[in-house]
Amino acid sequence: MMRRRSLVTASPKQGSVFFVGHDNNPTIHPHTHTLLTPSPKQVTENHNHSKTFKPSSNHNRVNTLHTGSTVQHVEADEAVELDVLWTKMQEEAKLDVTVEPFLSDYYNTSILSHNSLQTALANRLAMKLSNSSLPSSILSDLFVTVLETDKSIMDAVKSDLRVVKELDPACISHVHCFLTSKLSGV
Repeated sequence: MMRRRSLVTASPKQGSVFFVGHDNNPTIHPHTHTLLTPSPKQVTENHNHSKTFKPSSNHNRVNTLHTGSTVQHVEADEAVELDVLWTKMQEEAKLDVTVEPFLSDYYNTSILSHNSLQTALANRLAMKLSNSSLPSSILSDLFVTVLETDKSIMDAVKSDLRVVKELDPACISHVHCFLTSKLSGV
């Protein structure tokens, strides 16, 4: 089915109009004042562009069935996942330091001197938000307490790190994502 669109011309007796058919080759029809174009459905059917670059919400998602009967079992699994991610980030930081030794102080302060992702994130937030009236040490202690208490925040951080790493081609590693503030809200 073709849709018709009117062209606005200076004079009804002047001008030409293009006809765009299924083969997308324009044809000039003098003395006609409408433009026929394929409907979006026809374009999609003919060229099948709709399947290109469509993100999938289930991309790399693992379907699992928790066999544990307690909440503690699930929380233990999440803690292990967070530890695995933190270990991976430390390995990435060590590799970056061997490749770029002049960044060693930055990586040591930001990643390698911390025992957990919670303390590294708390330090990063405190450094960004501190000022002369609100020192980073107070903010860091406050953030560590909140991040260690509220597991949902760390679940969101872990999820953000993984998603940005997977979907952003400029993000080469989890530690790069963390240090360049590609996390939402950091």
